[in-house]
Amino acid sequence: MRNPPCRMLLLSGAALFGCAAAAGAQPERVPGLLSPPGLVLAEYHTWHGLASHSKAFSDECCFANRRAYDSGDPGVIREQIRRARTMGVHGFVVDWYGPGEAGSEAARMDRNTGVLFQEAAAAGFKVALLYDQGALTTTPPEQRTARAIADLRYAESRYLGSPAYLQLANRPAVFVFQYENVDGDLRWNEIRAALAPVTLIDKDPDPGTSLVQGTRDALFDGFFGWVQAGACWDSCGTHWGQDYLEWFYDRMAQPAYAAKILVAPVWPGFDDHLAPWGKERYISRAGGAVWTGTWNQANTHGAGIALISTWNDSEEGSDIEDGLDGRTVDMEDPFPETLIRSTPVKVVWNPARGPADVQVYKHCARDPDYRRIHESGVSIDLLPGEVHEIKVWVSDPPLVKVVKVRHPDPRCAEGAAGACCPR
Repeated sequence: MRNPPCRMLLLSGAALFGCAAAAGAQPERVPGLLSPPGLVLAEYHTWHGLASHSKAFSDECCFANRRAYDSGDPGVIREQIRRARTMGVHGFVVDWYGPGEAGSEAARMDRNTGVLFQEAAAAGFKVALLYDQGALTTTPPEQRTARAIADLRYAESRYLGSPAYLQLANRPAVFVFQYENVDGDLRWNEIRAALAPVTLIDKDPDPGTSLVQGTRDALFDGFFGWVQAGACWDSCGTHWGQDYLEWFYDRMAQPAYAAKILVAPVWPGFDDHLAPWGKERYISRAGGAVWTGTWNQANTHGAGIALISTWNDSEEGSDIEDGLDGRTVDMEDPFPETLIRSTPVKVVWNPARGPADVQVYKHCARDPDYRRIHESGVSIDLLPGEVHEIKVWVSDPPLVKVVKVRHPDPRCAEGAAGACCPR
């Protein structure tokens, strides 16, 4: 992908869309959808429950290897579909690594994908595959085209005929997440010829990357954008992606792409500090301003389809499944907590239960680090990067949640003229 040169973009009244918008009340469960109404999709991960993805939710003590939930649990999936619908999401685009080898994590994720399709079909919800080229990183370059064909033929036989499968242009839509060190080895003309007709949607238009210069993008039916800060990342998260979005929409407006499907990128923020592979990349959520701004860009450019990055990638802090704000712990909610995005957190329960003994434990201490009687809605500061167990004694046994908190999310100060984060 080609991006413009790095330039400073601050979340301030002079850039983005103003601190007043950032400080205003943002809907917790309902996003700013396409206007006029269009198709809203959300990228979805099936790795929750795998040991390799537990580090972000765990610590070295008694919460070690804790997983927020199991992506193969039908009950969890039904609840996610219900929540997605309440937020105006019409379908999931599943990050998929092929069938994988027997016993591998890719095979487990493929199994979970199958459960998702079953539940989606029963609920009348839509799902599409996002073929992740990470599946090919260990395949020798000369074998990658054949492997991709085998993976996608498997997808044809198992998924593309499902009543839940998303159709675009009257064909099953297959998204492709491109890796720069992999895609150059793929002969997409051969891959397409080996498949039944599909609508192939690639990440980012770029006619300059092809085995045959200038022809690659012609083999795809459309393009989607992806969460990123643009040409630059900074530790305060002030680069929110405006330069990247300008590049993406400008490219898609060019005559060569007039007949291509545009899938507008939307995101709430990003934070990979807790991911095992993290590079300390960060986009501040800025009190909902980044979410609102990316939707505004989609509507300004007349997008009919949007892809939210992401539904549940809580390791990289781009998730929306627990709401847009992410600082409320609902003790009554049976859905497992994932990662709370900032501190302080608001702890709520049914107010009709009255005041309760609120206890907070950390590092598996036998005694609470904090204990006091509170009404529902109390705000409590928790140490970032540590796992905490919260108990609310409104019954016996108490209501219990285990949470882990990211570092505080900088906010625009009212009337600020500079960066949103403290300098």
